[in-house]
Amino acid sequence: MTHHTRQRTVGLIRIIYLCLAVLLFLTSRGVAGEHANTTVSDLIDALKDPNPVVRRGGAITLGGLGAQAAAAVPALIEALQDPNPPVREAAASSLGSIGAQAQAAIP
Repeated sequence: MTHHTRQRTVGLIRIIYLCLAVLLFLTSRGVAGEHANTTVSDLIDALKDPNPVVRRGGAITLGGLGAQAAAAVPALIEALQDPNPPVREAAASSLGSIGAQAQAAIP
């Protein structure tokens, strides 16, 4: 296995782990499963989870929603102070993905 292949495999494993952590969080809240209707408020709750993988997953998912996640801007701004660097990075990236509606994040 080459170094590049090993890096890609490790990256894929991390993505799978992240997805599983978010799924476990949503399942524990009764919002995952067939015909689940995960809302922005559920993802905002994920930003407050004790598990940093779940917090990061929530931030990434909110960023994927773009402007539809505008209601999460205050929680994402708060996540910029998270003790876990990957959570902070995901929050910053998500604020950028939300766009102009995240203007409050700019000091």
